[in-house]
Amino acid sequence: MASPYRLVAPTGSVTAPAAAPASAPEGAAAATSPTQPLSDDPALEYRLGEQAYALGNYEQAVRHFERSYQLSNFAELLYNLGKAYTQWYDLKNDLSLLRKAKRLFQNYTKRLTENPEMDQSQRAEAEAQISRLDEQIAAEEARQAAPPPVVREDPGFDRAPAQPQPDRKPVHKRGWFWGLIGGLVVAGAVTAAIVLTRKPGFEPELGSIGPNTGGVALRF
Repeated sequence: MASPYRLVAPTGSVTAPAAAPASAPEGAAAATSPTQPLSDDPALEYRLGEQAYALGNYEQAVRHFERSYQLSNFAELLYNLGKAYTQWYDLKNDLSLLRKAKRLFQNYTKRLTENPEMDQSQRAEAEAQISRLDEQIAAEEARQAAPPPVVREDPGFDRAPAQPQPDRKPVHKRGWFWGLIGGLVVAGAVTAAIVLTRKPGFEPELGSIGPNTGGVALRF
């Protein structure tokens, strides 16, 4: 990552990285705590950002690098912020983080163009980062815009056997109806034949008990 604290002084000499004040929090824990108050020392905030980045705490790295940039306006911090946002996206999968990283790299290269005397050694890498982010953003936007996949039924899936549908034919079109009618016709024909073949004067024998049966009376 770019280090903005090895800078060319007005006299042309190279200064060493700024040392953190004695009261600065020590150890990596200070760089990983989201409740740790930000300081007014850009060098300290840069160092805490480096620690958080090395530990994979990219959100905290962004927090400290942004504070250091606010205090110092060093262009190199734009490059560091672009890297931190890119890594943060890999953890959070939020497309807005990629867009923010791209803008930071673009602002960094813009600063290099406006100030040719600045260290240009990381310009090519920043431009390559912009190209990669363009491709990554386009691919993610296309994925999000694509319709959901159609779930096709497994041909080997065993379905429950279809239940037979009830017969919806009209009554006069059903076989059992005409069978019943035929039976009734045959029964009627037999009855008619029996009646027609009886001898004249024939009376059915209903029994010998009646009012004129020899004067025998029944008593109950």
